[in-house]
Amino acid sequence: MYRKSSLYTGAAILTQALRLERHKYYPEQSVTSDPVAAKTKAPPKHSQASPRDALFDAAEAIVLTASDVEVNYQRLFELSREWAPRSMVLPKWDMPPVFLDKADNNTVDFMILGNCINFAFTDFATGKKYAAEYNGTVYEGAMGMWAALKGAFERGIPVLDGDYLSKITVKEAEGIFNGKSQIPMLQERVDILREVGTILKDRYCGHFHNLVAAANYRMFDKGGGLVERLVSEFPSFRDSAVHGGIQIAFNKRAQLAAGMLHEKFLGLGQQLFPSYDVRQLTVFADYELPRALRGLGIVTLSSSLQSKIDSGQLIPKGSPEEVEIRAATVYTARLIEDAINSINPQANVNALHIDYLLWSDGRKHKALRHHLTVTTAY
Repeated sequence: MYRKSSLYTGAAILTQALRLERHKYYPEQSVTSDPVAAKTKAPPKHSQASPRDALFDAAEAIVLTASDVEVNYQRLFELSREWAPRSMVLPKWDMPPVFLDKADNNTVDFMILGNCINFAFTDFATGKKYAAEYNGTVYEGAMGMWAALKGAFERGIPVLDGDYLSKITVKEAEGIFNGKSQIPMLQERVDILREVGTILKDRYCGHFHNLVAAANYRMFDKGGGLVERLVSEFPSFRDSAVHGGIQIAFNKRAQLAAGMLHEKFLGLGQQLFPSYDVRQLTVFADYELPRALRGLGIVTLSSSLQSKIDSGQLIPKGSPEEVEIRAATVYTARLIEDAINSINPQANVNALHIDYLLWSDGRKHKALRHHLTVTTAY
């Protein structure tokens, strides 16, 4: 087990370094506040904590008592300082051309539908990635899934209609995802599509755009926002775990659905959700971000966990190891976000910027294996 005293010291060093760094470049601004939630005591209990703060507090508590992950705060600060002057961008989800391209209800439905089944694109036995062809080009992984859905939509298959989804068969799903290789966990995807279709048909006239309208175009709204409704009304979107008595709700796909929808419409010139809701999102704890954080030297793993990942051994869903990997992802990404905004207040970055930064970087570390977990969460 790691020596936790080093973590507490590291957090304190990071906090002080950020204060000095901001004062160096912005001496006219106060440096008495602590913009980075890298605390040296137990996380405070919020009577009405936002989902974002509640997730961060839980992630921090897990990381500070973890057995298999450790944070290099000095490296985190160095990279945050390097990234602070950079102009951060968001994906527009226009390239590759596997998404719908109009700011309309079909696009709303399409973006959320894809995130109902946005998980597990690598065969757990063979290591082969799912691939599908669209307009003569083969796309792998998640992009292959989006390509298959778009192809089905363009062929007139009513994949955006709740009534159709509620009755979809395995054979029909095989036809939709008939790619260069078989998509993993097909039965699980069919079960989710049926669940989603039934709930859409019963509550939202069969379409996700009605759900977004019912949420008043809010992501978070005291339980009535899009993310909250996805989690509370659609069981397949629920993504939580318990570690050492600490409950943590990642809700990766629910957040990703809202985040991608925001980015897509922003790229089309429309602000679908208010900025203050966007700032309540966290990064999306999946496979790529943990790999990026390891490749960058921000997060290190115990030798036993590293050995399991390197050998391709499955890390069980909800196991202490898997939860610690995901908690460290959320925790360090929040520290990076806060650090960049502290060093350069004009940066005004949010979790979506950090997620895209790390996701893009993670894909540069192909030689570094990511962990494998059989789950529909990511």
